[in-house]
Amino acid sequence: MRHLVIPDTQIRPEVCLNHLNALGNYIVDKQFEKIIMLGDWADMHSLSSYDKGTKNAEGARVYEDIHAAKEGMHTLMEPIYLYNDKQTRDKKRRYKPELHLLYGNHEIRIDRHINANPILDGTLSKDLFEHEMHGWETHEFLDVLELDGILYSHFFPRNTHGKVMQSRAGAPSASAQVKREMQSATSGHTQGLDWHVQQTGTRRYYGLIAGSFYMHEEGYLTPQGTEYWRGVVVKNEVNNGSYDIMTISIDYLLNNYWDGVNRYA
Repeated sequence: MRHLVIPDTQIRPEVCLNHLNALGNYIVDKQFEKIIMLGDWADMHSLSSYDKGTKNAEGARVYEDIHAAKEGMHTLMEPIYLYNDKQTRDKKRRYKPELHLLYGNHEIRIDRHINANPILDGTLSKDLFEHEMHGWETHEFLDVLELDGILYSHFFPRNTHGKVMQSRAGAPSASAQVKREMQSATSGHTQGLDWHVQQTGTRRYYGLIAGSFYMHEEGYLTPQGTEYWRGVVVKNEVNNGSYDIMTISIDYLLNNYWDGVNRYA
């Protein structure tokens, strides 16, 4: 059993999507059994409360944010569709992985906006992303998905005393995360990569935080805060919470799997 973990992509209008095309080709090549997207697929900058009323919010449109997220999903899934079309023509088995997409704090900007403006209920919703149409099972923000003994959530808001608290950051490290959950636990949300193995008697539990799979820069991090790891994570030999980790950088994917479809570059 193998899991492919896709960290936050934070897709917004006019960002480069070449890495998503490369990842789609990589998925076809390796044919993972289960794929988990950790949340914040869409950036939804137009609904950001931090930028409301500032120059950064000028020109932002909800429609364009949703369209960009849909374009990103099409870019990721297109190599799989092309492969399956060929398999059908050749009367061979199609590739159908188990797909899970977690909603992050960026997507729930939609829910918060509807709550503040009830007149939009039924008109604006996360259904507009159309993830299910591509075969993804979606999971609400901070719902915990358990697969093969591993907990997945956008982040884990449990504090040092084991109490679930309202938090915008989750656990401060992979070590704290796995110790607080007392089970192998994987989250996104925080840029970079952090991994920890916790030995408990005869068992090992694995904490993983991976929160960045995009090519653009986030201005709020300042120039000194942009040199963090970006990529996806492969979990090989997954069994009852245990696995062998393999990290795949964006540079590796672009150098080996990008097919030259120069989207927004």
